[in-house]
Amino acid sequence: MHPRSKHWHMIDYVITRQADAKDVKHTRVMRGASATNLSDHRLLRSKISISVKPRFRHFDKPRIKRLDVDKLRTLSVREKLACSITSALTSDLAVSQFSDINTKWECFHDVTFKASLEVLGTKSKKNHDWFDDNDSEIRPPLNEMHVKHGIWLSNKQNRSNAHAYFESRKSARRKINAMKNAWWQQRATELQLAVDSNNLRLFYAGLKQVFGPVSNGHGTTPLRSSEGSTLIYDRRGILNRWAEHFFKCSIKIRQ
Repeated sequence: MHPRSKHWHMIDYVITRQADAKDVKHTRVMRGASATNLSDHRLLRSKISISVKPRFRHFDKPRIKRLDVDKLRTLSVREKLACSITSALTSDLAVSQFSDINTKWECFHDVTFKASLEVLGTKSKKNHDWFDDNDSEIRPPLNEMHVKHGIWLSNKQNRSNAHAYFESRKSARRKINAMKNAWWQQRATELQLAVDSNNLRLFYAGLKQVFGPVSNGHGTTPLRSSEGSTLIYDRRGILNRWAEHFFKCSIKIRQ
């Protein structure tokens, strides 16, 4: 109780997240059982409904190895891949031993995929951003800052070490911010040139490069119905719509 206003103030609280506030059923303050208990301390009691969820076991699915087909743009890589597949098929006699077409196809698939994997390798996930294009320029100031930071941590009493570390940190931030601004200005200039030249393909490719591909939440691109009034999102409906489209095209070609 406040000595002047004679108002009671809460000292103890039950802290919970807003997402879990619905689990708090009842909260009250209780005095002691004795009538002569004039202490400011009260018992804070809260009833909470706790439900323990069963542990979710996540089973990792084996990742599908995707070949780095971008390397096929080089002529030397294409020739090397062709020679590797040819030599693998001629040296592996298991393909011609089987008479069953399914078994022969599986053996052919394994041999060609193994040869392609040795030549092309797998595609590595890369987030194309300003720090990827300037990686070689970013690493030296960061390495210098980390070295000076380690020297300062080993002897914090030395003010010259602290000053050297803070100066290197300021310099690294200044250089990295300049690289970032230059990268964004270059992207903006390229997009503006694409718009001025009316090259929408280059414009949207640049937008996808900067912001990444946009997912519509359905996993597939929706199609309009034949009337053009509604959008089709489900896979079965999209396949039927494509079948209808190509069927009409085949009729026009025959006519």
